[in-house]
Amino acid sequence: MIFHNKLISKSKFMKETFNYYEFLEAGENFTKFIANYFEKLHSQNVLPKRSFGELIDLFKDDFPKKPENLKNLLKDFEKKILPFVVHWNHPNFYSYFNSTTNAPGILSEYLTSALNANSMHWDSNPAGVELEIVVLNWLQKALGIKEDFFALTYDTASLSSFHAMAAARELKSDWTFRKKGVASRNYSNGIVCYCSELAHSSIEKNALVLGFGEEGVKKISVDENFSINTNLLENEIKKDISLGKVPVCAVATVGGTALGSVDDVKKIYEICAKYNIWLHVDAAWAGACALLPHYSKIFEAWNFADSIVVNPHKWMFVPFDCSVLFIKNKKALASAFSLTPSYLESSDYNSINFMDYSLPLGRKFRALKMYFVFKYFGFEGIARFIEDNIALAKYFANKIKEDEDFELLEPQNFGLVCFKLNEKTFKDQDLNKKLYAKVNGSGNYFISSAIFKGQTFLRASFSSPYQNKKGADQLFEILKRYAKELKNEK
Repeated sequence: MIFHNKLISKSKFMKETFNYYEFLEAGENFTKFIANYFEKLHSQNVLPKRSFGELIDLFKDDFPKKPENLKNLLKDFEKKILPFVVHWNHPNFYSYFNSTTNAPGILSEYLTSALNANSMHWDSNPAGVELEIVVLNWLQKALGIKEDFFALTYDTASLSSFHAMAAARELKSDWTFRKKGVASRNYSNGIVCYCSELAHSSIEKNALVLGFGEEGVKKISVDENFSINTNLLENEIKKDISLGKVPVCAVATVGGTALGSVDDVKKIYEICAKYNIWLHVDAAWAGACALLPHYSKIFEAWNFADSIVVNPHKWMFVPFDCSVLFIKNKKALASAFSLTPSYLESSDYNSINFMDYSLPLGRKFRALKMYFVFKYFGFEGIARFIEDNIALAKYFANKIKEDEDFELLEPQNFGLVCFKLNEKTFKDQDLNKKLYAKVNGSGNYFISSAIFKGQTFLRASFSSPYQNKKGADQLFEILKRYAKELKNEK
């Protein structure tokens, strides 16, 4: 009380940390800056032409000893930081899978930062907990995921899959892993996770952290359609059981990161059910396509799974980060992670406390940006964006397929186009790496690559509302130009 009354008055504190008039002026300047950034973005390079350490050097004599106003800080951002940014919203960003944002997404993050509320449990932020339940119910319905799944958010698909695999480990140990850990006699001969050789690297990383060990991650070869070979999968499971190992979980991918691969979820489920194995579906990127009726056959089978991950921050245009885990066995997830100290006991025992289903205690108020984006565009609007991206990807894929300099990787799924230089003309397949370097080296375009069976494929991802036919044509022409240069260099 003495400290509050005599050393720092409330009014002075508020004036120093939140100056009303400075905030209004700066807020208008920041908003104009962001609006101008988007207006001029298409005319900027998507990639910065910089080297590591340059930004660090800019700030080597810039220790913040004295206060500085927001106007100068914005100038510093524009001059010293922005030139080093990769512009993920740029229409020429074809790398990875786009994570684009928009007006409602940006403004809702503005509100989230202002509230600064930790949604770890109901008492800490009732709005955060209950709005998350509301918007995830909307998403669940829109994607055609059945009501027997429990849903919650994490930051990324890596953590969503981690939690699903941890729940599987707990359930398949007959609830002994939490108490006994690796000493659980159920797991004395080792535990196993199965996935495609094209599965996301996070699956293997999660397995290493969860005690499966490198030998406990079985990467199953794919067939001619790049889907996991289910005969090989079942044979591997039989072999592990004969060795006394415990098959814990299998991961099916719908929309693989490297090549856009799609596993046969229904067939994998039948195998998992036969041997009592947890099935997790990684649909982080392509899961948004479940909004489209003509993809229903691909996605209806995911309701057989024990858990599913979908990332609204990828193809549903919610600002990063926002990943959603749908899981049937809520008890298994809680058994793996629930630990409530006395100072975090809820006053309402009927409430849902998401911290009980999560490794991190603190949780962002992610539901707010989902609320704004979903309400602003509507799921029908989001679906139209996705339809446009898929049509654009097919258009670009046909141009690649019909050109003698390139080979299209087929099947081409969703909005990802994978291709390489034609082996008949370009005998040295290392030229694919040179082509990739030439395209990105200009700074005008950003594509990515993936290596499969020793071959380098180039990847162009169409999953942004800012991409269009003109841009796809320009990307194709730049690929043709550099391919011609490589041909003449031989």
